[in-house]
Amino acid sequence: MSQKSRLTFRLFGLLLALIGSHLTRADAHTIVNTHIWTGVYPFGEPGAAYYQQTFVALPGKAQDLTIFLASNEGDTKFRVLIVDVAPGIASNIGPNGEILSPIRSTFVPNHVLFESATITVPFDPSYPILRNEFTPYTVHLGGLSLSGGSRYAFVLDAASEFTTGRRGTAWVAITKDDSYPNGTFSWYDGYLLDATSTNRTEVFQNLYGWAEYNNDNDLAFVLRFGPKYEICPLYDVTQTKHVGSVIPIKLQLCDATGKNLSTPEKVLRAHNVRLLSTNLTYPAQDAGRANPSNEFRFDASLNGYIFNLDTMGLVHGDYALRFTVDAESDIYETRFSLR
Repeated sequence: MSQKSRLTFRLFGLLLALIGSHLTRADAHTIVNTHIWTGVYPFGEPGAAYYQQTFVALPGKAQDLTIFLASNEGDTKFRVLIVDVAPGIASNIGPNGEILSPIRSTFVPNHVLFESATITVPFDPSYPILRNEFTPYTVHLGGLSLSGGSRYAFVLDAASEFTTGRRGTAWVAITKDDSYPNGTFSWYDGYLLDATSTNRTEVFQNLYGWAEYNNDNDLAFVLRFGPKYEICPLYDVTQTKHVGSVIPIKLQLCDATGKNLSTPEKVLRAHNVRLLSTNLTYPAQDAGRANPSNEFRFDASLNGYIFNLDTMGLVHGDYALRFTVDAESDIYETRFSLR
């Protein structure tokens, strides 16, 4: 079967509106690569074993990755991997950051930075691809630590989910053109040699090798970066206090779902307070030296942190107390108001 016959495209225009949510921390940074799409097929089993998109990390932690798929034949199962593809990092990494080996087990373990649970694209007998419909699938990366400006790849790995006798393929959304200048899309075409074999090295062979498709496509994806934690206040942020009063700033560090991640080992350090109307900043002062070195105190009864903020010398208005966590460069904020 020729490469051309194994890659079938349906072109359509689709605009994705990325709606931001209100955050209690610094704004997240996001790579949005959802220009005019087309579908690449097949992905799954039987078909291409791996699809890969390289990217350059933005500052902050990698929070979540969204890709877009449509079922075609049976349930398609795959996993998402984030792989370090710095040049020369391993023998299976090519000069352009492509993974040269198609067999998952040959990845250097400490270069696989993240591996998702199994994702299933359920078969839809109405064939949504005929209606130009792709479904977003979001993988939560949990604040994965990547170096801003360094190159990585996310890999859609169907080979790890190979099951003898099961058929499941899907369309994966890619862009019509080379829309993402900081990365490349490559794919590894696998061919089912022996449907009775459970040995992946016997099942998939390299028909075309890792290759780009005419050097003019990227996977359609949204990759969101941002600080590692959400801030969960344990005080009423809408209550206005008198100028000169002491405000016990109580909070927890949470993940995106609200789960408490606070521990006594984490060091929160107050830096300053910001007057929202002017963006002017003032020193963060603790009351009565309750917080030496401007560090929040962990309180076991709260399972969180407390900073006794002295507001003497401030004027009325809405403020944000700005602080860092451990050695992170991200600035977190929590609000308070004075009258």
